[in-house]
Amino acid sequence: MRTDQEKADGQRILAGESEATCELGFRGADFAPQEYGIAFQPQAMILIGRDWIDTEANRRAQGRDIGSLTLQSFRQRIGYWKTVGYPERSVGEMELPGVYDDHGTCCAAYDFLERFCGVRWYGPREVNIVRPSRKTLTIRGKDVRRSPALKHRNALSMASWPFMQKQWDIPSAPELYLYWRRLRLGGEPWTANHTIFPQTVKTVFNDPEYQAQGPGRSSQICYSHPELVERLVREARDFFGGKPLPEGLKAIGDCFAIVPDDNAHWCACDRYQALRAQGKDADTG
Repeated sequence: MRTDQEKADGQRILAGESEATCELGFRGADFAPQEYGIAFQPQAMILIGRDWIDTEANRRAQGRDIGSLTLQSFRQRIGYWKTVGYPERSVGEMELPGVYDDHGTCCAAYDFLERFCGVRWYGPREVNIVRPSRKTLTIRGKDVRRSPALKHRNALSMASWPFMQKQWDIPSAPELYLYWRRLRLGGEPWTANHTIFPQTVKTVFNDPEYQAQGPGRSSQICYSHPELVERLVREARDFFGGKPLPEGLKAIGDCFAIVPDDNAHWCACDRYQALRAQGKDADTG
């Protein structure tokens, strides 16, 4: 392995933007967000894409996913060689690309290993990996330039993965973090989870006009009330217009979440009950 400061002769595999790729006309900034390429040149093969740039401003970028975590929390650090079974090669920890950051070169590398080398990752442990053994690697094929068809490719935070752990022979956290990249999880940041819950009813959605009617409804609101609809529209417009988001609401990028609390204390007003009655097999909670 060589850097720009070290001479490399013969056939080369160029990973990520470097002086060598720029000389060949390949720059990361020429790729769209999430896009990457695999290119074959006479004296080099190129793996490159749009990559996150490590700046102080980008380090401060905040965002919330389904678990209300910051984007920075998805830039995990692992002991790479120990994680892949070669602890004797360990040289400390490395920071993995954040799943919500552009990491096109990483995707290009894994696409190349699957598409041209026959490698398959069926899980995070060594037993889950198919890695063909060859003395000589000969590559034939056309150049690849693509981006994933799905712009959102991460639905689970770390807290949601244990349900698969026994199937995968109880992998370690570093093994899971590496597996996320091999699956090409990530995409654009998004957000969900509850935004209308007891705390936001007290602080954001506290207009008496649309509080839920009926006993035991103190932490609920009337979802059919036109004033509430107008309030939510206004909050969304303010967010997309650049205004600060009230505490308790969740939004990022082009995503503004509207999710009720987990309870069946529906408003008892005639308008809401008439709306519920239109639903097939509506319960009586």
